Amino acid sequence: MSSNPRCIEVNQEQISQELDMWFKKEECEALARQTGFIQRSSSKLTGSSFFNLLTVGTLSEPTISYEGLCDQLEEADPAMTITPQGLCHRINSNGSVEFLKAGLERTLTEITSQPKSVIHSDWLASFQRVLLQDSTQIQVHEKLASQFRGSGGNASAASVKIDWQMHLILHILGRYFCICCPS
Repeated sequence: MSSNPRCIEVNQEQISQELDMWFKKEECEALARQTGFIQRSSSKLTGSSFFNLLTVGTLSEPTISYEGLCDQLEEADPAMTITPQGLCHRINSNGSVEFLKAGLERTLTEITSQPKSVIHSDWLASFQRVLLQDSTQIQVHEKLASQFRGSGGNASAASVKIDWQMHLILHILGRYFCICCPS
């Protein structure tokens, strides 16, 4: 438990449940096929299991090995067996990049477009508008540098930058974009 009373701790299971609520399994599978990540009906690795693995499954252990990722997949579904080499190939495929990008965009759009009640607070009463803005940059494998050019210098050769802004009082997404600069 956090010692800071303003800090809210969320565990991996809670995030997974929220993600399932925002991004239904059937929609995720359809997106996986649409983006070319899943091409055969006999594929053991599903779009939803892959998306959850790389978005939620690595939260508790961000430097997990391919073998560890395979163990997580098999733990979630014992029928889903994939070798570390096979998973590495799937992660570094073009379909994977397109699928994860589309899945992230879909999730961000869904969670920011949900009808929400207006925030009522005394400390916000004197403001007509309060903007919450964030930006994050995620390093991806250097083999993806042709699709996701990095920042240069000592940074990764490949990265994705996500910027967004939200009207806090009305819960309206002002702008959001994923910056993927081709070289």
